Amino acid sequence: MNCGATALQTPFYDPYLYETAGGGMVSELKCDRWVDGSTFRDYIVVNDGEAFRPDSVWYNQKNDMHPPLYSTILHLICSFFPNSFSKTYAYLINIFSMIVGQIFLFRAASGMCKSDFLGAVVCAFWGFSSGFVNVNSYLRMYSPLTMLGIMLLYYHFCVYSSKGSLKSNLIKIAIIVFVGALHHHYFLVLSYGIAACFCFYYLFQIKKKWKTLYAYALTMAGAAGLSIAAFPQTITHMLAFGPGDARLNNKMPFLHSLRASFSLVTASITGLGISTYATSWYAYVVAALVLILVVAVPLCYLFRKEEWFIKVRTKTVDGLKYFFSHFDFMLLFLIITVFFVMCIVAFNVNFNIMTGTSDRYLFFIMPWTALIIVLLLKYFVGLIKPIKKYYKQIAAVICCLAIVFSNLIYPHRYLFPRFIAGEGGLETTNSENAKYIFVIEAYWVITAYPDKLMECDSAFVATTDSYKDHIDEIKEVELNDETYVILDVSTIESTDELTKDEGVEKGEVEMGNVTFQFDDEEDIEGLKKESEDEIIERFENEIFPGYKLQFYSSETVFGRWIHTYRVVPSDEYVDVPVVDLREEGSKTAQERASLN
Repeated sequence: MNCGATALQTPFYDPYLYETAGGGMVSELKCDRWVDGSTFRDYIVVNDGEAFRPDSVWYNQKNDMHPPLYSTILHLICSFFPNSFSKTYAYLINIFSMIVGQIFLFRAASGMCKSDFLGAVVCAFWGFSSGFVNVNSYLRMYSPLTMLGIMLLYYHFCVYSSKGSLKSNLIKIAIIVFVGALHHHYFLVLSYGIAACFCFYYLFQIKKKWKTLYAYALTMAGAAGLSIAAFPQTITHMLAFGPGDARLNNKMPFLHSLRASFSLVTASITGLGISTYATSWYAYVVAALVLILVVAVPLCYLFRKEEWFIKVRTKTVDGLKYFFSHFDFMLLFLIITVFFVMCIVAFNVNFNIMTGTSDRYLFFIMPWTALIIVLLLKYFVGLIKPIKKYYKQIAAVICCLAIVFSNLIYPHRYLFPRFIAGEGGLETTNSENAKYIFVIEAYWVITAYPDKLMECDSAFVATTDSYKDHIDEIKEVELNDETYVILDVSTIESTDELTKDEGVEKGEVEMGNVTFQFDDEEDIEGLKKESEDEIIERFENEIFPGYKLQFYSSETVFGRWIHTYRVVPSDEYVDVPVVDLREEGSKTAQERASLN
């Protein structure tokens, strides 16, 4: 390796592969230089002397947007297998979580449905859904988070139904809230939603349960407070907008985002969602309610002294009293809590940017939703006398159909969701002699590659803007037949295309989902990006004269469109057509739209 590459081992108390913990100043970047493969290897394995050191993990997570407990657990597992990398280590957490989650879901569903059969139906409904596949194939904290959400539901049901000791249940709830909050900040949102329901329930009961109310409220508040005390960055994380203000630009209106939240949840478990576009259905509902009131109020006043009306009114009042005295408020609490979480996610998440992957923030309420659906089926079918006794069979059949629709319609986007065209993914090129030049949109994108680069000879990581300032450093590489240029083509566009934008005359242009404003033509220069052809031309004419970039493959990595080229001598160049997955995806989308 004669290119001056150095091993930049990611040390303790340093959270980033692409920059130091000092705040991301340009002078502190670890990119725009040649580094050897051990840099990437050290980033994702537990090295000698680093085993069972959660203190470093805890520190590094302060600079992330998530609490540290999941990463700490994963670190402890990896500590038993030092100097090695395997996805199996993370899957162990998911396997444990899905098993324990299903056990507690069965216990909660059986109790609320008053039927072991329906409890099994709920478990199958959730366990065979597309949402279940997604949450448990995604190697992050969402699988244990979902398990903890189910456990929170179960022990709240125990408190509501007076099952077991109140003290014991509250202790378990406190532990779950504490552990859940240290997995993901949204667990505090879930906990707050269900806690508000229970506090109002105890507050407005006919027979006041002040002691229970105080004990419960102090338990929930104490557990949440302890989690914040253990990880104070929770406050700054929850108040921050996230890494990069651009994520919040051009957000959907709140009601659209709420529809998107609802649709992602229902489609994940039933295959059926709703449109996120604005509709006027609520206007029809309001008009219908007004019409009913206009007609009903005068009629009620007119017949108020009639004997038949008095009987109807009496039966109605008695029926309402019976309904509320026997009403399962736990179902109402579930509905309110799920809706509350959807509202918070709709308010905080930019669905325009994250699109379908926004469902990760809703995973932990999906089993709650599955239970709600089965409970509603039980209640509504039970109101229809001819089929009332068949409610179990009807619920089972409907859930089976939902499972089929879910897996046919909703994508398994986290189950190895890569699309590859050409000779193969980047890992097929990796060897001890392989050398890579990355030209990517942002430095942080390189964090999606360590497992593919850990055995390589060397790599140079630059952005579409910075690589032009480091041409001399890139030239230092000693070219071989395993030298590759990786282009992130997700957002690059040519100068011609940008200046043709209709918004230029108005003083603004749109790039992706972000709108940029400028005062004159000079200001737009900083927004211009080289096209893929222009970058290739610069490599062939200026960086590696006498060599050409031959297309190797096209693939998606972390939701980004990546083209890989092999650097070959000009006399060995073969004109391999570039397969652009963006265009293929567009064609597929158009074909799907034409079918609808």
